[in-house]
Amino acid sequence: MVLLPTGELREYPCPATAVRVLEDVAAADDGCFFLCDADAMGFEGPVSAVDAAAELQPGQIYFVLPAEVRRRGIRREEVAALAVKASAALAASTAASGCGRRRRGSVAPLVFAPPEEEYYGSSSSHKATGFHLLDESDPSGSRGTC
Repeated sequence: MVLLPTGELREYPCPATAVRVLEDVAAADDGCFFLCDADAMGFEGPVSAVDAAAELQPGQIYFVLPAEVRRRGIRREEVAALAVKASAALAASTAASGCGRRRRGSVAPLVFAPPEEEYYGSSSSHKATGFHLLDESDPSGSRGTC
């Protein structure tokens, strides 16, 4: 699943590559973009691009971000906005499908406390491990599925 700059959540048939996603975005928008894997993102700081030839993994969430984010890094408020956009897009796609077989879900950034030495040291960079798809039909939150 790919969250486009427009807020649209698009699913690509397998096998799909990062370059295919970026070609689709380039056809619709004049800006420069890159594709990133949500799980590889930190809560702030540098963001790595998915290699152009890499195949998208089923069930994984990807974001198409402006090239500027790759140069300067991502800010906390941008990560929070991406989580909100992804949740809204998932809810909209579930409602639009009208299919009862799809589970409702939401996206939430997973944030872990830094190691003790970082917490009490001078470092102020906190990292998240990425985004997690929460299955709202499972109140324990133990199943992260798409």
